[in-house]
Amino acid sequence: MRPARTLVRYGVRHALPAAYLRRSARRGDPVGRLLRDPAVRDQPYGVHEELRARGPLTPGSLGLVTTSHAVAQEVLRSEHFGVGWDRSAAPRPVRWALQYGDELEATGVAEPPSMLVVDPPDHTRYRRLVSRAFTPRATAAFEPMIQRTADALLDDLERRGGTVDLVGSYAAQLPVLVIAELLGVPVERREDFLRWGAAAAATLDPGLSFGRYVSAERGLRAMHGFLRGHFERLRRAPGEDLVSRLVHLPSDEGLTERELHATVMLLLGAGFETTMNLLGNAVVLLAAHRDQWEALISDPAGWPGAVEEVLRHDSPVQLTGRSATADVLVAGHDVPAGARVTVLLGGRQP
Repeated sequence: MRPARTLVRYGVRHALPAAYLRRSARRGDPVGRLLRDPAVRDQPYGVHEELRARGPLTPGSLGLVTTSHAVAQEVLRSEHFGVGWDRSAAPRPVRWALQYGDELEATGVAEPPSMLVVDPPDHTRYRRLVSRAFTPRATAAFEPMIQRTADALLDDLERRGGTVDLVGSYAAQLPVLVIAELLGVPVERREDFLRWGAAAAATLDPGLSFGRYVSAERGLRAMHGFLRGHFERLRRAPGEDLVSRLVHLPSDEGLTERELHATVMLLLGAGFETTMNLLGNAVVLLAAHRDQWEALISDPAGWPGAVEEVLRHDSPVQLTGRSATADVLVAGHDVPAGARVTVLLGGRQP
């Protein structure tokens, strides 16, 4: 690690946003309180109600904010909003910091060219290429492997007996083991993948402490180092996994080295975080509503609907944002190009 660049990266990616949000929280801004006040984050419902009382779209520290289901649908589906932001419009010191700190080996899940933060046509191209590996037939072929992995983890929990950590021993393990299989990762590196997945997922959170950021960056560097060698191995001896298909794309469609890293990092980091949280949330909800638990045991055909209900009731992703790519009218508000709209998914109400 290069200390100067690490410090600059931490400053622009976490320290500055954290300081800004803390100041906003002290001034009573709802979004600042949601992101920086642990008590509010654990029980956000009062803030949601406060925002609803202000109307479908209200000013906040991160631009306009909405808890309206209708506005969220409009913004998230509109061709006039994108996930990226114009870095050229940032203050000069921020632009310098972004450029100076830019380094592939320290790139996290939510940085370009990740699909999370790029708009069409790049997003469309990445999504099309990855979707080729996840056709309905290919996805169905993965089911036996996923079932075996899930069963083995549950058998291990049963053998332990007594009290177990469901998240650490199951919810975190399952997505990483499955993703590692999809990527063709050797069995002996699976434990490494678990650590790297946690590091990659940590970079999705804004305002990390310096110590946590340094730990996450070490994990990112280890992951990128492995991927560099993994890509080379699969170029020489491809398998049936997703990465083999991506590294052997025709030259007119091929991904650059950085795009390959970003695509695989996204699959690991975002897939790990969302699946782990979904499993944990589902167990908590079912434990609190035993009648629903017993209904599912009596009729397992209800599980697909139950998964969708958990996603609706307690989504692993509670907040997202979009930037206007053109002047647009939303819920009676003129939203200029470049303006940010923050959507509180956990607080949506028709």
